Amino acid sequence: DIWVDSEKAVTALAFKSITPYLELSDGNHAIKVCATGSTTVCPINVPALSLENRKKYTVAATNFLAKIEAKVITDSPAGEDESGKGRVRVVHFSADTPAVDVLTADGATKLVDNLAYPNATDYLALNPGVYNVKVCAHANNSVCPLGPLALTVASAKAYSVFAIGSLTGGATLPPTDARAAATDGSDRKSTRLNSSHGYISYAVFCLKKK
Repeated sequence: DIWVDSEKAVTALAFKSITPYLELSDGNHAIKVCATGSTTVCPINVPALSLENRKKYTVAATNFLAKIEAKVITDSPAGEDESGKGRVRVVHFSADTPAVDVLTADGATKLVDNLAYPNATDYLALNPGVYNVKVCAHANNSVCPLGPLALTVASAKAYSVFAIGSLTGGATLPPTDARAAATDGSDRKSTRLNSSHGYISYAVFCLKKK
């Protein structure tokens, strides 16, 4: 369950799912991630998350359950790039996976280089279309635990591609709707979440001022 300012915002969120955006006012907000049905077993507790005007954020509960921690990254609203391109970023949230590269499926082009946990890339401007990519170990691009994957990019949309799960238990991506989570350019402050499994915890809030 996800609690915002002592009010339950999301109930029983399952692994790999992502909530819609939830509107919040600007200023500080208390965020808790608790075991479903509990108000005391809350391994993630952010007492004062500051939200700025016209900003969106992703707050992720990451790492193994025994070391679970919150990570905050700033989202970029779609529509800022007037060139007609879409924008894509990659987020590395698989705690036991070494640094990775993202390449086209044929290996000819490297889109992301040496991305380590728990970092996110900047947004990459891409022409609209379908891109076939794979995620490979930075140390050895012949070792590719994910892919080939088809990523559809639309004009004036911003996407976040999350690599989650455990390398030893099988790294994974969220389902299609979460794999390329597009954000629109509406002027609101909002929150979305993703959940955890028994080994890797992962919760996502995305926030922007109304």
